[in-house]
Amino acid sequence: MSEDTDTVPSFHGLRKPSRAGTPRCSPPSKPLAGRKKKVHVLGLLIPSCRKVSFLKLLEEATDYTSTLAMQVQAMTALADLISGGAPSPALLRLSSAFTT
Repeated sequence: MSEDTDTVPSFHGLRKPSRAGTPRCSPPSKPLAGRKKKVHVLGLLIPSCRKVSFLKLLEEATDYTSTLAMQVQAMTALADLISGGAPSPALLRLSSAFTT
């Protein structure tokens, strides 16, 4: 079998057209650059996550949002309690969470 100058051997005996003259890594497309910016901004929003891997950032963001949700529930319950209103469902959820 003769080698063509236009093809480069690849895995499993399959051939791919050669990319001679083209850079191996093309510049990022606009959608990819937009995603990178969003990941960077998310890293700035989550405490202590400025320079962590993407998977660690997602894990920390999940934990952080659940913590924030619990804090909002606690503050809502305290505000209802201080204002003298009826106990809110948030207060009932919090009281049951601490008794178990």
